[in-house]
Amino acid sequence: MLSCPRLLPPDVFFSLSRWRERAGVREGFNKRLRGLLAAIVLLTPFAAQADPDLLSIGVGGTDILNQQTRAAGDLRLEYRFGVSLLPLFEQYFKVKPLIAGETTTRQSVFGGGGIWLDIPIGTHFALTPQVVVGGYGQGNGKNLGSPFEIRSTFEAGYIFDNQTRLSASFSHTSNGGVARHNPGTEAVVISFQIPITSLVGRR
Repeated sequence: MLSCPRLLPPDVFFSLSRWRERAGVREGFNKRLRGLLAAIVLLTPFAAQADPDLLSIGVGGTDILNQQTRAAGDLRLEYRFGVSLLPLFEQYFKVKPLIAGETTTRQSVFGGGGIWLDIPIGTHFALTPQVVVGGYGQGNGKNLGSPFEIRSTFEAGYIFDNQTRLSASFSHTSNGGVARHNPGTEAVVISFQIPITSLVGRR
């Protein structure tokens, strides 16, 4: 007498269907991931030439708009990286990272990191606005309301043939409203940017 094959329990079919469903989801995700990676490769130049890193040294005055007290001296030191974060837009402008430090004659200090835009105007001029987010120590200087501060800067400069730059800037530093007390402070600075390659030599 022939015996009929035993039917599989319903939970087995349910498990198989769930496995197929998950496999389909994973395959769809993998396809999207491959497409995203391909788009990044196509949109990013294979041999994007980075500009030289710049060491920026600046001097000026801070709290210049405060009519109640005299402005304090301001000293700034920045490391401006030459690599572009958005190569797709390099023909118009370059977005680059930077590390910044600042101190005043009233022992106030500020330090942080951010980005700067390198916007060429002809061969020898450039606009280089920047935004830096960091920490602030008051010292004997102005109470800015918070140890967290944002410094936004508008800068324009002249580029010499050897890639050094002479720039003038106006900046505003405030806590962006994260604290109730947010007076802000403004500064005017003259700075000189030197290519790192001219200091340490080309490798």
